[in-house]
Amino acid sequence: MTAQPTTLPPVGIGARLLRTLCFATLGALTAQNISPTFVARLGGAVLAVLLQVVVLAATGWLLYLVNPHIRHAYGYRGIQTALARGFLLLIPYTVLAAFADLGLAWHAVQTFTAAGMLSAAAATGAELAELGGGRMVNIILLTGVASVLSIVWIALSTLAPLLGA
Repeated sequence: MTAQPTTLPPVGIGARLLRTLCFATLGALTAQNISPTFVARLGGAVLAVLLQVVVLAATGWLLYLVNPHIRHAYGYRGIQTALARGFLLLIPYTVLAAFADLGLAWHAVQTFTAAGMLSAAAATGAELAELGGGRMVNIILLTGVASVLSIVWIALSTLAPLLGA
């Protein structure tokens, strides 16, 4: 294990807001490719934010359970900090998705979303390792969660037009 930092690095509400803004933007862009109406974009943004809340809360508790060292040293706040800092890596993927979709008319939001989720999961794993968490268990768990989230995202955006959305 790596040396444990003496204090938990501060993460303000800004990191969580940026993460939520990324999910909302990716949701709106995904919905826009299904139906280019304001209501569809708003619905996509809201659904993406709800998905973020549910998935990251569940993931946070799973990480809390499988990381006894972090749990003992920092409590749940250590897991929240790692998730907040790790998911900041979603920002460049969101910017690229928005530029590609709105600026170049490339409808590749699903690709940028999946790549961003997996990269953010890897960054979260690195944050957890820095706090003293197990590397392999976090890599496996986070890669699994990010893969399932990406598959659900792609499936929902593919099935939405068939379901009348």
